[in-house]
Amino acid sequence: MTNNLKAHKRMKTKLEPQVPENNPYASPNSEAAEQSEEAVDYKGKVYNGLSVSIATIFGSVLAAGLLLYSNYDHFEQKRKALLVIVITAILTLAFMFVMLVIDFPAVFLFLGINFFIGALLLPLTQLLQGKQLERHEDNEREFHSLIRAGLVGVSCSIAMGLMLFFAYSMFLMII
Repeated sequence: MTNNLKAHKRMKTKLEPQVPENNPYASPNSEAAEQSEEAVDYKGKVYNGLSVSIATIFGSVLAAGLLLYSNYDHFEQKRKALLVIVITAILTLAFMFVMLVIDFPAVFLFLGINFFIGALLLPLTQLLQGKQLERHEDNEREFHSLIRAGLVGVSCSIAMGLMLFFAYSMFLMII
């Protein structure tokens, strides 16, 4: 008889809804929803919106994509980081194609387009990563320096210049 009583108590506890003690009106799934909105504990520095724009002026969409990817990676948002890399690759190839096709002094065109893209990315970075960057700042965590962002931009510019050089020399070999 005691086994039946124990089994009845176990079944009764399994069937009872699990309601949090602090809010009797909350649904059992509300705790999981609240936990997903909390900031993920991560270590390291991230780039702010100004850093992304400065890197973009020197290194175009390649530098912007790398910095945005780095931020998403630090915020542990892997899907968004992967999406940023795919979009960056597509836009970098399109940018390089435009640079090959347009016959204009390349330096002025490169800087002009990059300045325009950098100006667009400043509010876009705030829109995409604003909440995480604000939490990062509120927790008094450090950001990467603007000099580092500029160096990333310059190195991306050199890499894109080398890619353009090889693409142009391959084009000349075909003709």
